[in-house]
Amino acid sequence: MARWELPYGGPDDLALRYLLASALSVFFLLPLGIVFSSPLWSLAPAGAFVALGQWAVWRIVLVGLYVSEHGVKVRMVLRTQVIPWAFVDAVSARPARFSGYSAIWINARYPDRVVETPIWCQRPPNGNNGYRVYLDPEEFSQLVGYLRGEAARLR
Repeated sequence: MARWELPYGGPDDLALRYLLASALSVFFLLPLGIVFSSPLWSLAPAGAFVALGQWAVWRIVLVGLYVSEHGVKVRMVLRTQVIPWAFVDAVSARPARFSGYSAIWINARYPDRVVETPIWCQRPPNGNNGYRVYLDPEEFSQLVGYLRGEAARLR
C-alpha cells in the first residue's frame, strides 16, 4: 500500500493535522455523556450527530494534496481523487474556479479530466475561501516544480 505524504509544509505538518483532528473529535463525543443519562431512544440522533461530526472533522482537517510513488491524491472535503503518475499529463498553476487566485491544476489523461487541487497561492484578502491550503508564492512555485518533476520521472 502506498504511503501518502504531504509535499509541502514542515515535516510535522501531517502529524499536527492528525492531532488537531483527534482533539476536535473529542468535542463530538461530549454529547454522548448527556445521552447516556437519557432514554435509550435518544441514542440514535446523538449517534448520528457524533458520526457526522467525526466524518466532517477528519475530512476538513485532511484537505490537501498528497503524493506517493503510486501517484497524487487530491483530497477535498467531499471527494478524494487518486491520479497515478502514469496518467498525469501536466501540472500547471492557473486561476482557481470562481476566483482569480492561483491554484495547482493536474491534467490527467485517463479518464480525461482536469483536477483543481485545494492548494492556492496566497490567502485571499477576505480571509478564507472554502477549505483550501494556502502557500506563500515561493513554496507554491516549488510545489508546482516538484510535481512536474515527479510526473516526468515516474511517468
